Amino acid sequence: MAERDRDKIEFFESLANYQPLDDFLGLSPDQMHQILYFPLDELKNIIWFNDGFDPTLLEQAPVVTKTKLLIKFLGDLGKAKATKNSYLPKKIVNILHESPMENHTVQTEENALDVLALRYAVTDCGWMKKKSGYFSLTKKGQHIFDKGFTTSDYLILLKYWIKKYNWSFSDRFPLCPLIQKASIFLLYLLNRKAAELVPAQNFIQLFIRAFPTALEEVSSESLKFKLNTPPEEEIGWIIRIRFLQRFVKYFGLADYIIDEKLSHFDRDEQAQIKTTELFTAVFGFFSPEKVNLLRQVDTKFPH
Repeated sequence: MAERDRDKIEFFESLANYQPLDDFLGLSPDQMHQILYFPLDELKNIIWFNDGFDPTLLEQAPVVTKTKLLIKFLGDLGKAKATKNSYLPKKIVNILHESPMENHTVQTEENALDVLALRYAVTDCGWMKKKSGYFSLTKKGQHIFDKGFTTSDYLILLKYWIKKYNWSFSDRFPLCPLIQKASIFLLYLLNRKAAELVPAQNFIQLFIRAFPTALEEVSSESLKFKLNTPPEEEIGWIIRIRFLQRFVKYFGLADYIIDEKLSHFDRDEQAQIKTTELFTAVFGFFSPEKVNLLRQVDTKFPH
């Protein structure tokens, strides 16, 4: 093959990486590569975070309510003695824990993994610490206690949850790290498809269409643990629990609507999802329509 022909092939192959694809809902292969492998701060051509929004919108976010409760508890006490197993005191654990059973109390964070996850997050965000057997606020945490939880604090917690928090913590499903790596694409999907109520199952199918390798990832892990659940079903549960329930619903970014009259299995299978006002306020997204419009205008001018 002549070198000139080889250069042409390489040029067109390279060009294809920048063309929008239907399977990616208007994103290009190059943009998807960025989503999977680039830091959040380098994705500003795909997603950006706004901190100048109305702080009252944070009231929609359960994670903010719980974070403020934990910080207030430690701020009021000055310091709180850890249990002999280095857990938070039982009182605050039961204030923060969401039990499916009414009037049910737990003894430790070991039986309230949602509280344990919150404590890890607040600690990793630099707002609380444990030293010499006591929990207390850091200087940054004390500032939140004194001045209040701000939109900037919310973005710190949000970005931590997207990139650093272990989404597979405590759920006993296959790890499938691809789902967390592709979290920005999942947010992009919500922006494109969930301004109005849509079945969560449709959302899951769009993810599988974009990332069919996720099926292989889950299948290999399911074999390892001798699970017989079909990979499509396994991915559905993972996305519903890790992304829809424990992330976007928890952060007030989406409503996850279920029919309480249905069985536990059916209510999640038939769940619906819709983005909130907070979602719209926090995020800005790449728009394929605007890019196409610019291309159309560009072709009208001579070069």
